Amino acid sequence: QDVTVTVDDSNHTKYCIPKGSVLHANIIGMNYNERIFEHPTKFNIYRWLKKDDSSKWIFNKAENNNKLPSFAYGKRDCVGKNMAKRVLQTVLTVLIKKYKFSLE
Repeated sequence: QDVTVTVDDSNHTKYCIPKGSVLHANIIGMNYNERIFEHPTKFNIYRWLKKDDSSKWIFNKAENNNKLPSFAYGKRDCVGKNMAKRVLQTVLTVLIKKYKFSLE
């Protein structure tokens, strides 16, 4: 099992983290962080997109690359992250081309 354990006592702001504590990243909490996402519980596909030079909507990689912790980060970053993003883009493209969507 791959876990992160503190090797020394650590004081962070008003919290003391004792030696031997197991640490986990709260990925769900990061995805709902209002400092990163305006209205995080509202579906808004445009938070991830920008218009390119030809006015097509494209993924805004430069601004959003660090805002998507769902695939983890750092040395334990998901090896399938880029493939998952491409598959998702392909599936969404096919759905949008093949079907009509409405809010009714």
